[in-house]
Amino acid sequence: MAILKVHRVPDPILKTPTKPVKNITSEIHKLAHDMMETMYAAGGVGLAANQVGIGIQMFVANPDHDHRNQELILINPVIVTQKGTISMEEGCLSLPGISAIVKRSKDVHVRALDLDGKSHDYEGRDLLARIFQHEIDHLNGLLFIDRVNLLKRRRLLREYEKQRRQFSQMNFQSGTRDGV
Repeated sequence: MAILKVHRVPDPILKTPTKPVKNITSEIHKLAHDMMETMYAAGGVGLAANQVGIGIQMFVANPDHDHRNQELILINPVIVTQKGTISMEEGCLSLPGISAIVKRSKDVHVRALDLDGKSHDYEGRDLLARIFQHEIDHLNGLLFIDRVNLLKRRRLLREYEKQRRQFSQMNFQSGTRDGV
């Protein structure tokens, strides 16, 4: 298994809707396992394929890092029903260091294929419901910041850009100091 590069804002793949998976091949199996390793290495609870540069409708999730054999792999997921609402803080591996309160459905029913190509129904509540909605948003080219009002989104993006510039400058300075 391999750790994959997580694409970050403003990479256009994050805003591009993904395509359905037509055939579940050995490459899809490998990608799913690599995505799980990447999700764990990055400290996330979910990861969509387009976040690692692959424009297909697949994501991996595990709301409990202590139980690594309970990962979910959802292919071509569709939200069937949603009910209730809850507002919680949300972040994203593609926007590190940024978070905001996002209103989402408290309970969701999702239908998706597994790695064997079998259709399954998944019930998500609270955190799992949030993960399902967040990752399906990714597959549709949406980020969590698209779910907050315009003024807050602009503030979050300015904050993110400021952090990126500071990080880039720190790397540049440490590189020149080391003679690189």
